Amino acid sequence: MPKKMSQKQKQAEGGFTLVELAVVLIISGIIIAFLSSTTLVALKNAKVRELRNKMEFIQGELSSFLETHGRLPCPASLQAALDDSEFGVEALSDCTLDDAIPGLFRTSGTNGKQIRIGAIPVRSLNLLDDYIYDPHKTRFLYAITEDLTKTDSYDFDGGAITINDKGGNTITDNAHYVLISPGENRLGGYESLTGVLIGGDACDSSDPPFELENCDHDSVFISSLKLSDTVGDDYFDDYLRTYSTSDRIRQMPAGSVVFFDLLNCPQGWQNFVPNPFASEGLISCKKN
Repeated sequence: MPKKMSQKQKQAEGGFTLVELAVVLIISGIIIAFLSSTTLVALKNAKVRELRNKMEFIQGELSSFLETHGRLPCPASLQAALDDSEFGVEALSDCTLDDAIPGLFRTSGTNGKQIRIGAIPVRSLNLLDDYIYDPHKTRFLYAITEDLTKTDSYDFDGGAITINDKGGNTITDNAHYVLISPGENRLGGYESLTGVLIGGDACDSSDPPFELENCDHDSVFISSLKLSDTVGDDYFDDYLRTYSTSDRIRQMPAGSVVFFDLLNCPQGWQNFVPNPFASEGLISCKKN
């Protein structure tokens, strides 16, 4: 006669007990939470890499534009929608004119020089349209010293934009241009395709001070490796790229001769002959 099964044997053959099931659920929850956290970090890091690669590529195209035209481009309108004729093109043929253009801002910089702030003129740079915005679907902010958008006033020492760190220390006050991503919080940014201002207000006095400085459309910007997504005054998730004058060029004495990959000699320099590199597309310039 077969023996009767005990209660424990029945439970063992019948499946998990409530305690065992609870343990399995807890372990599963921990694994899922870990995987979710790891996935979020991986996605965030991927966006950071995409952002940096995009900004570096845009900077390369700005340098190519300078080499070809002997100047930097005027910004495009931040508010022009994708299918507008103004989308991604230089908003002014003469960026130094005091014309009011929707989505284009003007302010005074170092030594009273004027600064224009708008969007990257992707179509004037022959870039694909999606280079006008960052991985968070927010348009890049592009600020440029106005004099550097004209061949007859381009000067290697002519930048007038100030870049500070989070401690209030000046990194440079002669930046030629600034390229900014408002970061994940998109504060003060414009929608990628429509050009609509996100949140309906570019800046507000209640915003974190470092974030506020980068969206108030003046000539001073904040750059820092100390990113923080902690809510409060220290919040800062903007990414910034800039170009300033080369100290080597600035400190050259009068009479120095340099070969430039430009159409015309920079302001403060004059054509110099002979030019042994003319066949390579370079111009020979002597510092006044």
